Amino acid sequence: MPRLVTLLLLAAAMAVPAVVQAQSVVYDNLDPSDFGDFYPALFQGKEFGDEITLAPGPRAITSFRFAPGSSQPISRFDLTLRFREVGSTEPGAEIWSGTYTALESYGGIFVMHDLDVPDVVVPDTFVFTVEVDYQPGFGDGSAYFNGFGGPVVGSSGAFVWVEDHPSFGPGWVAAASPPCADCVFNLACTFFADGSVPIDTFRRGDSNDDGMFDIGDPVFILGSLFVPGAASPSCEDAADANDDGVLDIADPVYQLAALFVPGSPALPATCGVDTTADSLDCAVSAGCP
Repeated sequence: MPRLVTLLLLAAAMAVPAVVQAQSVVYDNLDPSDFGDFYPALFQGKEFGDEITLAPGPRAITSFRFAPGSSQPISRFDLTLRFREVGSTEPGAEIWSGTYTALESYGGIFVMHDLDVPDVVVPDTFVFTVEVDYQPGFGDGSAYFNGFGGPVVGSSGAFVWVEDHPSFGPGWVAAASPPCADCVFNLACTFFADGSVPIDTFRRGDSNDDGMFDIGDPVFILGSLFVPGAASPSCEDAADANDDGVLDIADPVYQLAALFVPGSPALPATCGVDTTADSLDCAVSAGCP
């Protein structure tokens, strides 16, 4: 399809109901004026995605917007969206995932999809990936994800992560600028976040919640674990020093090593949010605002 016609169709498709005003756009690469580096990346039934940095603002993701295309009149597919930590040779540990069923894309026009995300708190920089399973009889393998130049809100490197893609080889590969040698390429999507969702901040390792990390913290968690009647941590996430999602003897051991064993991993010096999916909670952390 000629580029101008496709651009007009995309602009028309963007005339969708606005996301509620409580939400903020923290990443946006769906600007039709930035259409020059369009490249249809065919879904291959594998994970692929982008490492992105969000613009300043809230960090509880509430919605993911994208506009798939199709080389057939209609494609129907299920999509799994994942948020992952940043990794060096591949995307890192999973923060969250959700599956959306019976999505459709159409030949000749890009229809926006707004997928609800349940207030997932993410770090400033993270990796999002998509994985698609086609529904038989509806354009099997014909849907594609659009790619534009660099985002107009937020930022991203000039590459995409692809897994076991026939064009790039086995395993995870950071595929730099797939459509051309000298252009920027990022997946076309928008992330919305909501600032009204309370985000618990804490300092990992500060078990006794006094705003500092010292010998009192492993002593406190040892008492909590082994002394009947001893106080429990008010912020379980802070007491989970090794961030494995469990409060046990490994946590004070990790704290003692951080305090006294040279070369051991250091614990954070500032307050932050928990990006690890686990059952622990932080009801209150007096040591952090």
